[in-house]
Amino acid sequence: MIIMNYLKEQSGAALLISLLVISALALVLAVGVNLSAIDDVLRSSQSRYSLRSEAAADSCLDEALIRLKWDVSYSGGNIDMDEGSCSVSVSGAGSLKSISVSGSAGNSVTELLVEVDLSGTSPIINSWAKGG
Repeated sequence: MIIMNYLKEQSGAALLISLLVISALALVLAVGVNLSAIDDVLRSSQSRYSLRSEAAADSCLDEALIRLKWDVSYSGGNIDMDEGSCSVSVSGAGSLKSISVSGSAGNSVTELLVEVDLSGTSPIINSWAKGG
């Protein structure tokens, strides 16, 4: 009788330990899944900011080309937009200009360096380099 009671107590302890181990494994799995989901959200956010910074840089380049068409002495400046901001720097003499644009959104930055010829009725882009 004493042996039977001892065995029953031991099986209860084994069951309790098994439940604790299974619960710990389930907790580790749940934490891993949540961390993976958080990482996916952060990557998606970074991708969205990257696209916005590219759009900001492109828009600012367009704006710089328009302003240069009106005034060939335009030297650049900062432009704020709904989805980001950018800075434009224009250098060069006469109708040949070098335009440097830096567009940003969130923590993403896109840089453009464009060489343009303004001697005709519309600008001619001689070179275009993207960085950032």
